[in-house]
Amino acid sequence: MVRSIGVAAALSFCLTLAAGSAHAGVAIQQGHKFFVSGKAQFQDMNNKGDDVVGSQSLNEKDVGAACTDQEKLQKGQFVILTLNNACGPGADPDNNSIQVVNTDPFTVLATIGNVDFDLAFALAEEKKGTLKSVTVPASVTLSCVSGLINLATTLGGVFEVKYDKDGNCIESAKAKTLSGDGTLDGEAVVFDGAKGSAGKPEASLVVMP
Repeated sequence: MVRSIGVAAALSFCLTLAAGSAHAGVAIQQGHKFFVSGKAQFQDMNNKGDDVVGSQSLNEKDVGAACTDQEKLQKGQFVILTLNNACGPGADPDNNSIQVVNTDPFTVLATIGNVDFDLAFALAEEKKGTLKSVTVPASVTLSCVSGLINLATTLGGVFEVKYDKDGNCIESAKAKTLSGDGTLDGEAVVFDGAKGSAGKPEASLVVMP
């Protein structure tokens, strides 16, 4: 049976609210460490004047640092996916954002994208009536303009989203392959064979509204 259920792809930080029916109607916010890596391919030219395909490796740390005008992320800084309503029957996984955060104290340094889940095609897997995982297509959008980078790209793929033991809250997510296109510093780029994942939620990566 196909369901429209909550899904995530990203970093890990969770509010200290217990999930479950006891909190029906209460928005449970989760943050998940977000990991993405791949090569941006672009039109280039060799020293003989021939057109060639160049490439530049990128990951979430590179993007997060550049989007916040840093050479690299500092200790306690992460790229995360924040799910604003992650648990229970009223969950809305599309209410999310990809953010660069500092954890001491918790501060959002930049919002650099989001994940758009195509829930009309979500496929659920249960065990003894408890939701275990959802397979769902999704698009990951990364976009920012800073003194170090001008990035606008969308990567699509299929995520396997795993749930906690009660089948209530998103626990982790992984896409084996992401591909897409966009622009990097004004140049057209193509991504093929990128990877993306989200770790388990952690309390240190969110703050009570």
